[in-house]
Amino acid sequence: MQNRLAGLAKTWYNNLDDYRYSWDQWKQLLIQAFPDHQDFPTNLKNLIFRIKNPEETWTEYYFAKQQLLRQCQITGKNAVAMIIDGISDITIQSGAKVGRYASPEDLYREYLSTLENTRHRRTNPHTKPDFLRKTEKYRPEHLKSSHHKSDSNRKMRGKCYNCGEFGHMQTHCPKERLECTLCKKLGHSVEKCFRNKNNRPKSNEHKTLMCDTQDKSEMNGYYVDCSINGHLLKGFIDSGCEIVTIREADAKLAGLSWVDSEVCLNGYGGGTSKVLGISKVNLKVDLFDSNFSVYVVPDHLQTMAILIGRSILSNPEAITVVKNGSARLFSTKIADMPEIDELPTKITFRTKQKVEIPTNHIGFVTCSTSDDFDGDVLIHKRQSFQPLKEYVIPNCITSMSVATIPILNISESTLTFGEDQVFVRGIPCKEEVKDTQI
Repeated sequence: MQNRLAGLAKTWYNNLDDYRYSWDQWKQLLIQAFPDHQDFPTNLKNLIFRIKNPEETWTEYYFAKQQLLRQCQITGKNAVAMIIDGISDITIQSGAKVGRYASPEDLYREYLSTLENTRHRRTNPHTKPDFLRKTEKYRPEHLKSSHHKSDSNRKMRGKCYNCGEFGHMQTHCPKERLECTLCKKLGHSVEKCFRNKNNRPKSNEHKTLMCDTQDKSEMNGYYVDCSINGHLLKGFIDSGCEIVTIREADAKLAGLSWVDSEVCLNGYGGGTSKVLGISKVNLKVDLFDSNFSVYVVPDHLQTMAILIGRSILSNPEAITVVKNGSARLFSTKIADMPEIDELPTKITFRTKQKVEIPTNHIGFVTCSTSDDFDGDVLIHKRQSFQPLKEYVIPNCITSMSVATIPILNISESTLTFGEDQVFVRGIPCKEEVKDTQI
């Protein structure tokens, strides 16, 4: 131990009269020799002024804040409020407040850990600010310059609305007067005028799409079961949205790959947000499935896994039925149109108590449900590949009276399910009646 000591610690060690101590005695001697005085007002000030640094990851910020919270002995919802208060991004801060998390652990596990866990890209102090760097690509070539003073000089000389060049006004333009005969404005011809119907983008060429999550129409507020490439998701019907959006984390869990896109969405927090990309998938919504384009969005933009918009609701091959506060979707290809009460409705099973399953072990989870169905329930195979929560639930049939469901933990850590947590959903089994010919 003495080889690792340096400075005052080594001086203190060399001045000891006796060295025959146990490890517990050594620790007590070190605490007495070098006491740690915690000043609560100072710790509280450090906690209040500790904010998220753009150069650090969300994980680094969370654990640094947690250390200060432990020093101040702040726990529960008060600790959650202090962590959220240190987030300078208004969008992310609002998303964290909406979650109403009861503990810092829940806030990190369900929200902060899903955010992009990388440092800020701009580490060079000489790099241009984000707003200059993002808008520079939209400037004409003769305006792009690293010297801001020269750009200001050009603007001071004025811009001609006839030819678009700097240095003179339109009244002194040496070029021929260019006036649109359609909108009567200078600088473009009728062929390039936006009012010309031939120049308007087609329906599949929109660069800005509407995704209003605040819509309160009749169809807004219904949850449906969805499946992408066999991966189960909980979808949310929103008639105010033109498209289908999926969170980045759920897209990765479903094994999706996407291409970059310049499409922007209007409606998130009253602003405009750019999508991460577009992916072509086979999407099954309730009893209707087809190939669709889904737009991948950052996790903090929406709380639900997948948003079902009008691209599916208005599909001519899909039928949407709303009854008694629930919505069902099925295909028009169904020969006999069943009643909505006859359509299979999934039963939700929740854990009765907290369950821990060791790695590479099979466990049996006892569940309960609030449904009135009395009979057997079919549970389809389900696989989860979420990091540290990889597991497999095989195809099985369980009864409503004693709902015991097997699960195989294939992760490298202990699998934990809390009490009254949604575990799995199943389809009620009904007796098949065959017509007999006499």
